[in-house]
Amino acid sequence: MDLQDFLIRARVFKLYRQALRVAGRAPPPARGELRQMIRQEMENNRNCNDKQRIRYLISEGLEKLKRLDEMLDMQACAHITFCSGNGNGCKFCQASCGFKDSFQDHSRRGSSIYGWLELEAGVRD
Repeated sequence: MDLQDFLIRARVFKLYRQALRVAGRAPPPARGELRQMIRQEMENNRNCNDKQRIRYLISEGLEKLKRLDEMLDMQACAHITFCSGNGNGCKFCQASCGFKDSFQDHSRRGSSIYGWLELEAGVRD
Protein backbone atom coordinates (compact mmCIF):
# COMPACT_ATOMS: atom_id res chain seq x y z
CA MET A 1 0.00 0.00 0.00
CA ASP A 2 1.50 3.32 -1.05
CA LEU A 3 0.99 6.69 0.62
CA GLN A 4 -1.92 7.68 -1.64
CA ASP A 5 -3.80 4.48 -0.82
CA PHE A 6 -3.18 5.03 2.87
CA LEU A 7 -4.48 8.63 2.74
CA ILE A 8 -7.59 7.66 0.79
CA ARG A 9 -8.26 4.82 3.22
CA ALA A 10 -7.96 7.26 6.13
CA ARG A 11 -10.47 9.61 4.47
CA VAL A 12 -12.93 6.75 4.00
CA PHE A 13 -12.68 5.76 7.67
CA LYS A 14 -13.06 9.38 8.73
CA LEU A 15 -16.22 9.71 6.63
CA TYR A 16 -17.61 6.50 8.12
CA ARG A 17 -16.99 7.68 11.69
CA GLN A 18 -18.53 11.09 10.96
CA ALA A 19 -21.59 9.45 9.40
CA LEU A 20 -22.10 7.21 12.44
CA ARG A 21 -21.81 10.21 14.77
CA VAL A 22 -24.42 12.15 12.80
CA ALA A 23 -26.69 9.10 12.68
CA GLY A 24 -26.45 8.94 16.48
CA ARG A 25 -28.21 12.33 16.63
CA ALA A 26 -31.25 10.99 14.78
CA PRO A 27 -34.44 10.12 16.67
CA PRO A 28 -34.22 6.63 18.22
CA PRO A 29 -36.59 4.90 15.78
CA ALA A 30 -34.48 6.05 12.80
CA ARG A 31 -30.99 5.52 14.25
CA GLY A 32 -30.74 1.82 13.54
CA GLU A 33 -31.98 2.18 9.99
CA LEU A 34 -29.57 5.05 9.31
CA ARG A 35 -26.61 3.10 10.69
CA GLN A 36 -27.62 0.12 8.59
CA MET A 37 -27.83 2.28 5.44
CA ILE A 38 -24.41 3.81 6.14
CA ARG A 39 -22.84 0.42 6.65
CA GLN A 40 -24.53 -0.95 3.52
CA GLU A 41 -23.16 1.94 1.42
CA MET A 42 -19.66 1.22 2.70
CA GLU A 43 -20.01 -2.51 2.09
CA ASN A 44 -21.34 -1.98 -1.45
CA ASN A 45 -18.18 -0.12 -2.40
CA ARG A 46 -15.72 -2.04 -0.26
CA ASN A 47 -13.93 -3.72 -3.14
CA CYS A 48 -13.63 -0.63 -5.32
CA ASN A 49 -10.00 -0.18 -6.40
CA ASP A 50 -10.43 2.79 -8.75
CA LYS A 51 -8.93 5.78 -6.92
CA GLN A 52 -10.91 8.29 -8.95
CA ARG A 53 -14.18 6.52 -8.15
CA ILE A 54 -13.26 6.34 -4.46
CA ARG A 55 -12.58 10.10 -4.42
CA TYR A 56 -15.95 10.66 -6.08
CA LEU A 57 -17.70 8.43 -3.54
CA ILE A 58 -16.03 10.30 -0.67
CA SER A 59 -17.16 13.68 -2.01
CA GLU A 60 -20.67 12.34 -2.62
CA GLY A 61 -20.72 10.87 0.89
CA LEU A 62 -19.65 14.19 2.40
CA GLU A 63 -22.47 15.98 0.56
CA LYS A 64 -25.04 13.43 1.75
CA LEU A 65 -23.68 13.70 5.27
CA LYS A 66 -23.93 17.49 5.17
CA ARG A 67 -27.57 17.30 4.06
CA LEU A 68 -28.39 14.76 6.77
CA ASP A 69 -26.69 16.89 9.40
CA GLU A 70 -28.66 19.97 8.30
CA MET A 71 -31.90 18.00 8.30
CA LEU A 72 -31.27 16.78 11.85
CA ASP A 73 -30.43 20.34 12.94
CA MET A 74 -33.73 21.56 11.50
CA GLN A 75 -35.56 18.75 13.26
CA ALA A 76 -33.87 19.67 16.54
CA CYS A 77 -34.88 23.34 16.06
CA ALA A 78 -38.47 22.30 15.45
CA HIS A 79 -38.47 20.28 18.65
CA ILE A 80 -36.97 23.13 20.63
CA THR A 81 -39.92 25.38 19.82
CA PHE A 82 -42.14 23.01 21.74
CA CYS A 83 -39.77 22.73 24.70
CA SER A 84 -40.94 24.45 27.85
CA GLY A 85 -37.41 25.49 28.81
CA ASN A 86 -38.12 24.89 32.48
CA GLY A 87 -36.44 21.51 32.77
CA ASN A 88 -39.61 19.47 32.31
CA GLY A 89 -38.66 18.45 28.81
CA CYS A 90 -40.21 18.76 25.41
CA LYS A 91 -44.00 18.96 25.55
CA PHE A 92 -44.39 17.91 21.91
CA CYS A 93 -42.47 14.67 21.68
CA GLN A 94 -41.36 13.64 25.13
CA ALA A 95 -42.17 10.00 24.59
CA SER A 96 -41.13 9.44 21.00
CA CYS A 97 -38.05 11.26 19.76
CA GLY A 98 -35.37 11.31 22.42
CA PHE A 99 -35.41 15.08 22.90
CA LYS A 100 -36.54 14.66 26.49
CA ASP A 101 -34.28 17.17 28.15
CA SER A 102 -34.41 20.85 28.89
CA PHE A 103 -33.81 23.68 26.45
CA GLN A 104 -30.10 23.71 27.27
CA ASP A 105 -29.82 20.02 26.41
CA HIS A 106 -31.68 20.58 23.13
CA SER A 107 -29.26 23.32 22.15
CA ARG A 108 -26.27 21.08 22.89
CA ARG A 109 -27.53 18.58 20.32
CA GLY A 110 -26.26 20.74 17.50
CA SER A 111 -28.81 23.48 16.92
CA SER A 112 -28.00 27.06 17.72
CA ILE A 113 -29.95 29.56 19.76
CA TYR A 114 -30.13 31.74 16.64
CA GLY A 115 -31.89 29.02 14.69
CA TRP A 116 -34.32 28.59 17.55
CA LEU A 117 -35.03 32.32 17.72
CA GLU A 118 -35.57 32.52 13.98
CA LEU A 119 -37.97 29.59 14.15
CA GLU A 120 -39.76 31.17 17.09
CA ALA A 121 -40.09 34.46 15.22
CA GLY A 122 -41.53 32.65 12.20
CA VAL A 123 -44.03 30.76 14.35
CA ARG A 124 -45.21 33.91 16.10
CA ASP A 125 -45.72 35.94 12.89
